[in-house]
Amino acid sequence: MTYYDQACLDALVSALLDPAAPSNETPGPDAAGAAPQAPPLRALAPSAAVAAAHALSRLAAPCPRLLEGLLRLSEDDAWLSQLNARGLCMLAWAAVMQAVLLDEQQQQQQQQQQQQHRPPPWAACDVLCTRQQQEQQEQQEQQEQQEQQEQQEQQEQQEEQGNHDEFKNEAVLQLLERCQAAWGASHAVKAVSKMQREIWQFFRDECGLEASLEHPATAGAGDGGLTIDVAVEAPSARHLLRALSGGGGGAGAPVEGADGGGVEIGDSGGGVRVAVEADGPTHFAANDASRRLGPTVARDWLLARLGWRVASVREWPAASEGARRRGVLLESVSAALGATLGASFGEPPTFTKI
Repeated sequence: MTYYDQACLDALVSALLDPAAPSNETPGPDAAGAAPQAPPLRALAPSAAVAAAHALSRLAAPCPRLLEGLLRLSEDDAWLSQLNARGLCMLAWAAVMQAVLLDEQQQQQQQQQQQQHRPPPWAACDVLCTRQQQEQQEQQEQQEQQEQQEQQEQQEQQEEQGNHDEFKNEAVLQLLERCQAAWGASHAVKAVSKMQREIWQFFRDECGLEASLEHPATAGAGDGGLTIDVAVEAPSARHLLRALSGGGGGAGAPVEGADGGGVEIGDSGGGVRVAVEADGPTHFAANDASRRLGPTVARDWLLARLGWRVASVREWPAASEGARRRGVLLESVSAALGATLGASFGEPPTFTKI
């Protein structure tokens, strides 16, 4: 069980980084010229210090001060040499997770600012007059995003090539090959849960959508890459939401709710890819079901960077409750697509764990 308590985490970081408070004893004659005490983090064994940072990152707790302290310590070859291969991997993972958490915070702040400055809903006549302008703007944004993605891919390829050129040590290359082989072997046999398989079958049989199990997140990733529980692809977001709502999958058809109301999703007609993840309780803190743990945050962040919309399905009704299953998937996929269901689909369904 993984519990999250921000006050305890703050106290832990403070205890590791803040110098010990002075005692009440009367200082000696040499106390005036004594050097300031080093933070307790330096007194810890390197493996213990790295384990603390790894544990905080696994809780998805931002701890830039602790990471900064560890990186300063790692500049000392004597300190760094005390870490074994596992310790080095834990330190690297903690550093990467802190970067992911920082990026997540920045994205959330940007989304909040955009929502605060969002103009009031247009009147019907205004919508008709500005629809073409909005479509042109969306197409321009898509083109800019595509150009940025291509530039980023070229930069990553160049960096990857540069990194390979730096690997001159045969021992490092052998270790890298062993890690890749071990990773591939561990992912050669895919474990598919009952919930995951039933979600896949519902998309395919009940909604008539293209879906695949354990789908590679990137083309050509093979057994060693990141895989998606259930990958769903559709010609457009409207097509996908209409199929989920039980209205069929006609391209360009409006998405309608139970009362015939429409759904505004800002769909420009382009293809959409949704990564549906069957997230059980181990993906979240035991005392806060809304708080994702570090590995889940890293997975969602990476999938988003690869162009996937991530839909988290946390609870799954019984097989006899087909309508509620449809509601669960519709709610999670709509959230991933940024759709606004409003009241057109009625009250949000209540879920029962099985």
